[in-house]
Amino acid sequence: MDLIEKAAQKLEKNLDPKADEASREESTDAHQPKVESAAKPAPIVEPAKEAETKPKVETPATSSIEKSVAETSPMPETNPVHDSVIDKFEQQLEEVEITAEAAPSHPKPPVAKVPQAPVSEPTSTEAEEAKTPEDKQPDAAELKENGPRSNMVEDDDGIIKMTLDMDYLHAMSMVVPDDSRSKIKEEYRLIKRPLLLNAAGKGNLKSDHGNLVMVTSSNPNEGKTFTAINLAMSIAAERDKTVLLVDCDVIRPSVARFFGLDPETKGLTDYLTDKATLNEVIVRTDFPTLRMITSGKPHHLSNELLASGKMEQLMHELSKRYSDRIIILDSPPLLTTTEAGILSTHVGQIVIVVEADNTKREELEQSIERLNLKDEIAIGLVLNKSQRQMDSHYYGYGYESD
Repeated sequence: MDLIEKAAQKLEKNLDPKADEASREESTDAHQPKVESAAKPAPIVEPAKEAETKPKVETPATSSIEKSVAETSPMPETNPVHDSVIDKFEQQLEEVEITAEAAPSHPKPPVAKVPQAPVSEPTSTEAEEAKTPEDKQPDAAELKENGPRSNMVEDDDGIIKMTLDMDYLHAMSMVVPDDSRSKIKEEYRLIKRPLLLNAAGKGNLKSDHGNLVMVTSSNPNEGKTFTAINLAMSIAAERDKTVLLVDCDVIRPSVARFFGLDPETKGLTDYLTDKATLNEVIVRTDFPTLRMITSGKPHHLSNELLASGKMEQLMHELSKRYSDRIIILDSPPLLTTTEAGILSTHVGQIVIVVEADNTKREELEQSIERLNLKDEIAIGLVLNKSQRQMDSHYYGYGYESD
């Protein structure tokens, strides 16, 4: 009976929160070292002697006690011990969360990336083929080889109109009428300025034909046509001037071929032989201030035609018809033909092109002697194909040389 009462008291302590706390304190104290002597062991209760006749298995004391208590005092709906354990567990969770927030963050393990198949970029040939004609940049070497595009149209009245091939002109290092700056433009600004002053009567020349300018050279291939065309293009960029470029090299014409005009286009010789009117031989361009006259069909009497009265009448009409017009004559070379000497009688200014490291001094002197010089004629020299480099900050501007 004493054993049952002690078990019941022990169960009541487990159900009582205060008793549970006291029990925990006693358990804690039991783990601390004590100076006093160890506690006496609990008395051992010997089991009752088994019956001699029939063995009898008794139910453990704990089971009978629990059964007795369950019958006499039912369990409460809320278990204080259970609530205490939950509260303690929640408190430990809060401490863990606070510790986790204060702890330094560890780097995340790298995420393995799924390898992607390499994307093959189009080759230069495929990219070039994919471009539209507007996107493709013209190649200078290809343009020089193929020549200028022919963009000539003749209307019902026989008036010829053409569009300048700017890509070809730029590839040939010519003066192009755009808003860019270049070395070739600056050089021809220097060349044209004294010519314009003489044409306006503000220079050293006092002539009625100052706006008639002949461009020639001593020998072929020294750059006279190159100079004549660039000079015309540069003057056409003036705000108050117009230009008429006339190909007078009827033996070896170059202007029509350079601009992509039909070689059969009516020109100077057609006018001088009464096969075309002046309005029919003047070619209009998409650059409003630039017009030209080709040499026309080759003629065996080219010398006589240039010395004719009709040629003199033409030069006078061109000089006086428009006061703002400059006429540039691309003349044959002086030492290989006689036409250049004849043309010099019609003009007021002469530009002689000298090829650097090629034209000899005596050749230049002979060329000047063949000119029919008059007091009212101004002569200028242009050095062509020179390797001299112009300062990149010429006149305070910076630009890339062609």
